[in-house]
Formats: sequence, C-alpha cells, structure tokens
Amino acid sequence: MTEIQPGSDEWFAAVLVRRLQERLPHVQAMRNWYMGDAPFPYPDDPDANKKEVAESWKALQEAARMNVASVLVDARVPRMRVNGVQLIDDGSDSADEKIASFIQRSNFRSKASDAFRDALICGAGYLVLTEDGLMNSSPETTICQRDAHGKVIAALSVWVDIEKNEKVVNLARPGYSRRMRKKLSTTTTSPNNIPELNIASLSLNAKGWEWDEKIDTGLEDVPVYEFALDSGIISKYLPTLKRINHTLLQCGILVATQAFKQRGIIGAPTYDEDGNEIQYAPDMFKLSPGALWMLGEGTQMWESGAVDITPVRLLVKDSIEELAIESKTPLFLNTPDGASGSAEGSATQREGLAFDIEHIEDMFTASLQQLFADAMQIEGEDDRAEASRLMIDWVNPRRASAAERATAVQIATSAGVPLTVALRKFGGFSADEVAEVSEAEGFGALRDLVVQNATSGLANQRENYNPNHEHEQPHSFRDEGLRKFSPNNPEAGAEPGVDGASPYATGKLRSRAGGGE
Repeated sequence: MTEIQPGSDEWFAAVLVRRLQERLPHVQAMRNWYMGDAPFPYPDDPDANKKEVAESWKALQEAARMNVASVLVDARVPRMRVNGVQLIDDGSDSADEKIASFIQRSNFRSKASDAFRDALICGAGYLVLTEDGLMNSSPETTICQRDAHGKVIAALSVWVDIEKNEKVVNLARPGYSRRMRKKLSTTTTSPNNIPELNIASLSLNAKGWEWDEKIDTGLEDVPVYEFALDSGIISKYLPTLKRINHTLLQCGILVATQAFKQRGIIGAPTYDEDGNEIQYAPDMFKLSPGALWMLGEGTQMWESGAVDITPVRLLVKDSIEELAIESKTPLFLNTPDGASGSAEGSATQREGLAFDIEHIEDMFTASLQQLFADAMQIEGEDDRAEASRLMIDWVNPRRASAAERATAVQIATSAGVPLTVALRKFGGFSADEVAEVSEAEGFGALRDLVVQNATSGLANQRENYNPNHEHEQPHSFRDEGLRKFSPNNPEAGAEPGVDGASPYATGKLRSRAGGGE
C-alpha cells in the first residue's frame, strides 16, 4: 500500500479505526457492567482446563454479582430531557416551531436518551443526521476526531452490509462523506449465518478495500454528533463496584459452606491392639436419619458452628453508601432502606444528583446546538442554522412536586420575577407553554391559581407527600385550578377578570408534572 498522506481520507480512516479498536475493550466492559454481567470476582485461570472448574463455583460467583452500576446511569438519563430549543435573539419566549417540528418527527427525545445512556455507560454516545432523518450510532462502531477547539473534523462508522455481503467503513468529513468497501470472505447463505464484523481485527491495509466517490452533504460540519463524557460514570467507581461484588461473594461462600455442617471425630483410635493402622471405611459414618455410628470409649463427635454473616452484610451496605456518596446518587435509589432517611437528607442527596446532571447537560449542549443548526440547514432554514443562536431548554433535573413548583413560582413572582420567566425557570413549563400563556389574556387569573395552589396545595399534600418518592408523578398544580375555574364545572363561578372563563381551560397550556413530560 502506498504511503498515506497525513490529513487525507485514508489517513483519517486508518487513525479512527485504530482508535476504535483501542476503545472497544473499555466500551464492552462498561456495557457488561451496566447489563449486570460484571466479571467474576475470581475469574477462571486462563491456563486451566475449563472442564476442571466446578459449575457450583461458577454459579456462586454469578449469584454474587449485584447490578448497582445500572443505577448510576438510570438515575440520570430519565432526568436529562430537552423541553425545546429557542432562538435567543428573536425576542420571543417560545421555542422555535421549525425545530420543534423536527424534534417531533425525528423522534429526537427517544434517540437522544439512548445516546445519553451510551455516553454515561461507555464515555461516548452518538447521533447522526442522514438523508432519512436522525439515527443512533453505538460507540462500539462509531468514533470522532476533534480539533484543538473541540470541533469534530472527522467521524468514522463501520458495519456489515448483508445485502451486498460487504464490510463498510464510512468516513464523514466537513461537507462530504466517503465509504470504503470490501467483500466478505464468506457469503451469507441463511438468516442464521449472518456475518459479524470483528472490529478488533479490522485492517484497512488489507487488500480488497475500495473507496467510493465522495458524497456531498451540503453541510460545513460533520453530521455526527458526539456526546463525550470522559470514560463514562461507571468506570469512575469500578473499585467500589468490585468491592461490593467481592464482599457479596464472601457472604455467599459463608452461607454455602455452612449449609452443610462439617463433622469430625475426636479421640478415635488410629491403631488397633496389634499396632496395625485402622482403615476406616468411607461410608462408616454415613449421614442418614437411620444411620447408627458405633463410637469407641472416649470418642467424641465435633460439629462446626454457624458463623455470623451480619458483619459481612453490613460491609456490603457500607460499600453501597460509599458509592452513593462518591457518585452523588441518592441512597434511596441504591438500597430500599435508604428511603427511611430524613426529608432534609434526601433533599440534599437529590441536590447533588441535580448538580451532577446539570454539569453533564452543559457538556452535551454544544453538540445539541450543532445538531439542530445542521438539521435546519438541511431543511433550508438558514436563519436557524447558526448554533450560537440556539438555546437548549433542558427540563429541570430536580423534578419537583406540583406543590413545590407552585410555591417556587409564587415566591419568584412576589420577588419581582416576571411571570413568564418564573413559569419556565421555577414552574417547569416549556418555552412553548410559556409563549401560549403570554399570548392569552388573564395573567391575573393564572397568578391567582399559582397562589391558591401554593397555599392550599401544600397543606393538602403535606401529609401524603414523601420527598423520597420522587418517581411518583404528582398531578399538575394547574389541574385543580382549571377544574375550579372552568365554566364547564356547574359548581364553579366565573373567574373575575376573564369574562367568566379561564383562558387556561382551553387545553393549550400543557403542564408537565414534575417539570418534565
């Protein structure tokens, strides 16, 4: 093969394949941890004959694996939601309608959640703009190259084209993409014989690779959007995760060995009267309800006693608590009895988790801005195709209850914060919803609803409200107010100032319980 020129397509393809191969073991290991398939605390000796490894030992190690790693990820991903996207210099409080339409038809939120999950597990997640819309791409098969300013200048994806029986390497560069193809050595003959791409052994130096012609994307940027998070959040806490599984294994060993008590004979004669060594038959002391043991004079039986496993179990609990502190993950999400703590302590734990999520969102925002800008450029919306003009409206990760949000809005408005700002920042309304309120008349009615629910709603919910049960979906704080003031309610009177009808009873204002969808 001829010498590769640095910066050429061949050069980038070779570099990114090598980086993909180097990262692959880490990605696979972290995904195994997330799926609950952590390595055994005491792995098999690679030099030993596998047949010699007892199946009971393998089963015991498998049972000792506790899938705490998934909690680290699943406590964060559902709270990372995009409410909408705004043009920051158009003087509007509303999300952009064109971008909102793209979000809806591309199924963005679902695909973004998958990409965020990959990033938290493996350290990188990917979304790709194609001629057909938006798609996910896994970190096992996709990787990006950035310049010194963090801008993606090349991206590579690999897959198997089963229709053409080819290996495919796609290289995306600013403005275009190119593909390399190579015929597979074996032909797919049935659905049960679909070839898999062995990325670890992939070599672009091998014979048979051919470049396709460049495909113009019409974009100044690479349409592959990387959500990078170092090496993910699981790898940061592997020592603690391993310690939990190791301790669980010790507990399992104690329980398993004590299930069958060890017995022994003290004082049994070793030689007979003639000085010959006594050979005891293997079944002489057979364990059976009808068995009778004949013991000589002075002979005693010994039986092993139970070992208290409580200290070991407490060590597991302590390790989980340490993990909760290290990862800023509320304890009640890791262990059932963690929900018994004080409300103040639970609130503090949730606050740390919220700060961590906001930090992650800040790291992902630039990639999302570029994605939406490029999507608008593809659709010919040039006035929306500038990433610096776009503001990502994230859902508040705290997901407060209806009563808490109502109180926050009341306090903010009482302090002079404009109602539209208070609704978005403290009430959990999206920019679209705030805009609909702005266009309607009757702000006084809405303010009265906020005050009414902040006072009576808190009183009504205080007894039943448990801050630890944050996954419960409370009703929206406007629901009772809409019912109370709706003209369709025969028991309700007209709300003063809005001609007998509340503009919020029209169904336009779609409040999200807990600040999300």
